[in-house]
Amino acid sequence: HSFPTRRSSDLYAGQVSRPKGVHTILRALAALNAGQTGAYRLTIVGDGVPDYRAELDAIIRENNLSDSVIFLGRLPHSEIPSVHHRSHALVFSSEWDEPFGLSHIEAMAGGCPVISTTTGGSGELIRDGINALAYKAGDAQALANCLERLRNDEPLRARLAINGRQWVEERHSIDGYARNLEQFLLNAISH
Repeated sequence: HSFPTRRSSDLYAGQVSRPKGVHTILRALAALNAGQTGAYRLTIVGDGVPDYRAELDAIIRENNLSDSVIFLGRLPHSEIPSVHHRSHALVFSSEWDEPFGLSHIEAMAGGCPVISTTTGGSGELIRDGINALAYKAGDAQALANCLERLRNDEPLRARLAINGRQWVEERHSIDGYARNLEQFLLNAISH
């Protein structure tokens, strides 16, 4: 598979609440955009806690990010693949130990590179530099470094898109599950 160059915006898709770490993305964006308005953009898909949204709006105002951040609100699940397709990367910023990263799987399946924390179930999915880029939860500067690295290294972005898609096909598709189960059962029988 080859994936087209995507430059429109980085993407966050999920619940907009403090444990999800959206504030960390905004702080990384502020660091990257210091002195260059709109150089890095973020599209936020989802909604959540109103008080937290007010906090995010304050971060946006304080850092002159109003031209760099777009809130799309909740979208029908059927529209998410096209959002992935238009995005430069999905940023998964969760700061709590979520059990499984469905957002990762959906983005990778659509050929959208992933930048992620490795909290909870994410740690089982993310192979830093192989199928995604990883950063420490809550570390805005580390996230900024990942965003900058991905923006400036198109071969890396393309490789992560291809490897992420392959990872999902091998481990999280029906065919992949069936092959893995078959191999597991054959190994069990032989012992």
